[in-house]
Amino acid sequence: MKIFYALVHKEPGSAFGVIFPDLPGCFAAADAETDLLEAAQEALGLFAQDAEALALPRTLADLQKDKQIAGELRSGAVLLAVPLIEMGRKARYNVMLDADVVAGVDRKARAMGISRSEFLSGAARERLASVGAGAASGRTRISTPKKATAKKK
Repeated sequence: MKIFYALVHKEPGSAFGVIFPDLPGCFAAADAETDLLEAAQEALGLFAQDAEALALPRTLADLQKDKQIAGELRSGAVLLAVPLIEMGRKARYNVMLDADVVAGVDRKARAMGISRSEFLSGAARERLASVGAGAASGRTRISTPKKATAKKK
């Protein structure tokens, strides 16, 4: 997965502005700090879809050596790591899921008029976007509450 770094600016009384130094013309805005990553990912994804070819992203170290970017950081801008989640090549995977989860997915997908695969792919993309690139890496286990069992006396 490619990581592009964005510069985030915030002037008093305005929305957050997001620009990608390696992708001139790619920008986003967000009213709330909590919406920055989602807005940046959406802008990056749309830009990538429309681009004939994308420039390779610079590393964090290379960006920090750039005098213009260093000046913006001194002026209060911050860097935001934004993963590019590209859609394109599809592959088949064997995944084990609880039968009740699959039944729920199928009901929801039918109601939405999409396939099980499209539903699961969209849910995975949303989850990837919500975790964020700056989050600490490691294994995350998402669990559901176990059914309570009554003890016999």
